[in-house]
Amino acid sequence: LLLREEELMRQSIIHVAAVSLLLSGTAHAEGYATPGQVEMGGTFQIANVTEVTEKPDGGGSEEGVTATAIQISPTTGYWVSSWFELIGSMDIRQTTVANGDASFTSVGIGAGPGAFMKLGNARLGPYVLAHVFTETIQVFGPDDQTTSGPGATVGVQFKLPVAGGGVIVLGAAADYSNLKVSTDATATQAQGTYTSFGTSVGFLGYF
Repeated sequence: LLLREEELMRQSIIHVAAVSLLLSGTAHAEGYATPGQVEMGGTFQIANVTEVTEKPDGGGSEEGVTATAIQISPTTGYWVSSWFELIGSMDIRQTTVANGDASFTSVGIGAGPGAFMKLGNARLGPYVLAHVFTETIQVFGPDDQTTSGPGATVGVQFKLPVAGGGVIVLGAAADYSNLKVSTDATATQAQGTYTSFGTSVGFLGYF
């Protein structure tokens, strides 16, 4: 009988501790997305990329390049209100064309607003970033190319706060950039466009 009472007491202590931990995590998550709050972290994205270059003589578009890209994006955000956030991001992307003819290394820096509605403790909503994009195309041939130009990212994110001041982020986004293309071997420049669509997952900390 004494052993049974000790076992019941042990189980009660475990249950009380578990409930306390859950309630403390929920209470902490309820403080997410308050005015003046800052969040920092990053996301990992897999995207489908299409790049099309216009011929320098105005003779139309050259054949576009389509590939799959992997992107890492360090991100920071500042909550102006409980639903409006200012977002900054640096995107580092590596793309290799399927047939192995070229690889792309690109860096973009962007900033813009996001509007998120409350779903319990979570947030869901769209965001728009204006960005500047630079890319080095390493062609396995005689010439390397550099592209750069302005663009925009339009996406949607689901942000789920968890215990300990963290946020799990799931998202999808489309990118568009208007580029100038230059080649190492020549002084000529051409215009081009860069589009992509990808899905992402990430983790942020907030304070």
